[in-house]
Amino acid sequence: MTQDTPKSPRRPRKIGPAAIAALLASGLFQPLLPAFAAGTAAGQQISNTATATYSETSGGPTIDATSNTVTVTVAEVAGVTATPAGFTDTDGGAVESGDFLYFDFDVTNIGNTLTDIHIPSTVTPENFTLTPDPALNATASILVDIGDGNGFVPLSGFPGGVIPDVAVDDTIQVRVVGTPAAGTSAGADVGVTLGSTGPDNNGPTTQNQPDLPDGANPNEIRTEDADPGNGAPVNGEREASATNSIEFASSVRPLALATVTKIASNLAPGPTAAANDDEITYDLGLTVESSSPNAAFTPADLEGTNISVNGSVAPQILVSDAIPAGTVLSTTTLPSAPAGWTVVYTETALTTTATNALWTTTLPATPTRIGFIHNDPGLSDTNPQVLRTDPVQGPFQFTVVTSGLPATGGQIANIAQVFGETVGDPDNEVIYDESGDSNPNNFNDDGTPPDPTGTNYDPTANTGDTGVADPVTQGTDTGNNNTGTGPDGEDNVVNIGDAAGSDDILNGPNTVPGAVGPTDDNDDFTNQTTDVPAGVGPTDIFDPAPETFNNTIQNPASSGFISNVTLQPISPTQAESTDDSALTGQYGANSDIPTGTTVTITATDDAGVVQSATYTYNGTTFDLTGSSTNGTPETAGNFKHVNVGDLNAGQTLNYTTVVDLPDGSAAGTADDVVPNDEIPVPILAFADDDPSGSPGYNFATGTPESTTNITLDRLYTGFMRLTKEVQILDENGVLIQPWTSDQPTIDGVDVLPNYQIEYRITYENISTNVVGSGNTTLTAFDFEIVEDGNPVVNAGTGEQNVNNNWASFTDHEQNTSADQGIVEYFTNSTDGTPLTTSDPIAGTKVDKYENPVGQVDPGQTGQFQFRRRIQ
Repeated sequence: MTQDTPKSPRRPRKIGPAAIAALLASGLFQPLLPAFAAGTAAGQQISNTATATYSETSGGPTIDATSNTVTVTVAEVAGVTATPAGFTDTDGGAVESGDFLYFDFDVTNIGNTLTDIHIPSTVTPENFTLTPDPALNATASILVDIGDGNGFVPLSGFPGGVIPDVAVDDTIQVRVVGTPAAGTSAGADVGVTLGSTGPDNNGPTTQNQPDLPDGANPNEIRTEDADPGNGAPVNGEREASATNSIEFASSVRPLALATVTKIASNLAPGPTAAANDDEITYDLGLTVESSSPNAAFTPADLEGTNISVNGSVAPQILVSDAIPAGTVLSTTTLPSAPAGWTVVYTETALTTTATNALWTTTLPATPTRIGFIHNDPGLSDTNPQVLRTDPVQGPFQFTVVTSGLPATGGQIANIAQVFGETVGDPDNEVIYDESGDSNPNNFNDDGTPPDPTGTNYDPTANTGDTGVADPVTQGTDTGNNNTGTGPDGEDNVVNIGDAAGSDDILNGPNTVPGAVGPTDDNDDFTNQTTDVPAGVGPTDIFDPAPETFNNTIQNPASSGFISNVTLQPISPTQAESTDDSALTGQYGANSDIPTGTTVTITATDDAGVVQSATYTYNGTTFDLTGSSTNGTPETAGNFKHVNVGDLNAGQTLNYTTVVDLPDGSAAGTADDVVPNDEIPVPILAFADDDPSGSPGYNFATGTPESTTNITLDRLYTGFMRLTKEVQILDENGVLIQPWTSDQPTIDGVDVLPNYQIEYRITYENISTNVVGSGNTTLTAFDFEIVEDGNPVVNAGTGEQNVNNNWASFTDHEQNTSADQGIVEYFTNSTDGTPLTTSDPIAGTKVDKYENPVGQVDPGQTGQFQFRRRIQ
């Protein structure tokens, strides 16, 4: 058996700038380095600030965003990585006693200058004995290929094991030769570790580490200064290690690696307040992975396994989901599948596995499962039942009605499955995966397979693997985002009604009082933003305008009423003490709310009287500082909470919350801004037990009210974060300074003529992602990045913006890229017409770039980058 192994000659490794930057700046490399640019001092400060515009609603008012300002420095840095680069069993087949095994490693100079690299003459074996292979070299077990055309030669030919003058991005290939150690047990790892950094587990902490003073340890892969006369790299010598292994008595096995995912994408309340007519919509996805979590398996294509459809048994790729207990398949919102897939159903009992069920393309009266079979020949050469690795399939969507729940609510749990086979597998073993995590084939979290063959489904065992959810034994995907942990798959769980934490009163976003947040119906939320004036940077302070939230409360009962329903803002700490959940942190921290923030709640009570109460935040609690009843101001000391009286069964009532942040609030879109990016204001709705004698919620005295519900009105001072980063490349594009965004502005920047400056703008919608159901999130519409390299006059202040002067000192260089949307290139354009939308040739006069991105959803990120060459 032979696994692909890189060959001579040595060549530059195509490592992307972002990957190199991550290694050089991985917390072990200080990105803010002084500049000593070989005696050349341009003396010119070159700075860059990105701006953007967007709106909270489609076609709504424009919100401005401004990035941090960056300047650049240049420094000589050293860097080295070591990675496993292949394995060869010279006689093929399984790894057995006496086999000559080659473990290959790539050692790469990822620094920015010529360096010497020390290759160790000793390694750390695991069930492995170094033994020279006469077919390769009869005297050496550690060999190197330096790319000079001579192939692998003994390391001993290089004095001290030092390979001199390794160019930037060049790779030395190291081959360790030997045989499995005597007495090795089947399934045990056979392998070797090259280098010594401590953990030696191929993780980030094994790459490009500072080389500690250790007396030139002979076990190390390390850099050595190739030209000490010109000064040492400012980050000193670096070291790395890598581990390469395979199981004994095993061979690399082709295996289709299927990952099925599942989220509950929508919860729609039914026509009544009861919990037994709600609708849950699920989205499923399927990926045939192109990389393997375990070196013993190599990714292969997925083909069908025998499934009965419309009475005919044939190979089918099947995505299956049992209709969860307590629900029925909706007959009004029918299932949907992407192109190339067909929806199928079965009435076969859930005690039978999905592969043994009788499927039909006709919707039966009482379906027990919903399924999707693959039928698109365009995804393969000839066989519609082959899925190539890589394409993500989906969404497969279906909706259920919670008709089997009690009116008060309950829990809905289910789990999706996928079935197929590996193309070319002579054993026709069924490939099988369950949803809830991101591991293919039910692989374990540590990358080990569920069994030695890489899949553990038994289609004949109708008592197991039936796809019936059981959160107690299977675990849950608590985030509803396929990040569950544990063996096999994890259940998707939706709590409705009392199971979601309802205490007889509902309080939520506008018209959705029963909304459910990430945890339950006590942390549902409404996200909104203030406006941000143009030119306000991520750490600048300003006075945001008041922001109005619309909320709704409801009595979900079918009879009776809730008396003296009261509304008041509370602190995050108080919210945690009120919520009977054991979780902490879901409401944020008290320090997230700026001291001096005022909150005004307004509602109309059951007598038609408008009530309003104003509170001021003191850093710990909200103090009641003003209110009025029916427009009549009350005197100090006689302020009242908003008490809307009785709320009858099924009745809803709308109210508003106005949040006014104090002058001096921060823009809130920088990582180090205080207050935080989001300002959470919990609003408590409760039945006041003693509105006359002890009005308000009894936090400190008496018995706290038990009929309560919380909703979060979460305010942002701008929700699109722009982060400007910069890196320096030499005239040939070799990395000199990795990406950095936190370098302080410097009066002068030393640079070399003809060097390249590459700017990267990362944008992120920092608002809370879509979780739970019924919540109001923030989507950025018409988002557009503007990079203008000319100083401009701020129309609002009349001041010249000198944070952009790069157009005067640099020329356009190709390699512009945008994750989303086109790029428009401008040259002295005053009418808004771009020069072109295609990356022009280097040297073209371009002094402004625009990237109309479009829509950016909560949590979504993207990048836009362009390159300039110093004149």
